[in-house]
Amino acid sequence: MLAFSQKEEIIRRITMEETTISERQKYARGYVIVGDGSYLTGYSKANDRYKELTAELFRLGMTSEGQKLVTEMNELHTQHEEIIDRVVALKQQNKVEEYTRLVRDECTPVGELPRNLLLSNRSYWNKI
Repeated sequence: MLAFSQKEEIIRRITMEETTISERQKYARGYVIVGDGSYLTGYSKANDRYKELTAELFRLGMTSEGQKLVTEMNELHTQHEEIIDRVVALKQQNKVEEYTRLVRDECTPVGELPRNLLLSNRSYWNKI
């Protein structure tokens, strides 16, 4: 059983991950809509923060179930990151129809999965 302060810290970091996932999506959308490179900077910072939070979660000593959930989130994060790289490349080439289709068919659905995974496992995070 984890100590109370350790549980609270894990839950706090999970909440921060939720926020970071939303930020990543906001910056990616901003770049696609506006085309301003500063959105890519924001996206990169949010991406880096997500990776830091994940590493911190593992250091906090989660249960094997918690580690499995975070590992699954990381896999989804990597998939989403790869799709966003493709969207950015298409945006830079001004291939509007192609990046629009990619956002609709892959980026948006995959981008929602990590957050949905967190939300669907809220009961687990609350009982650790």
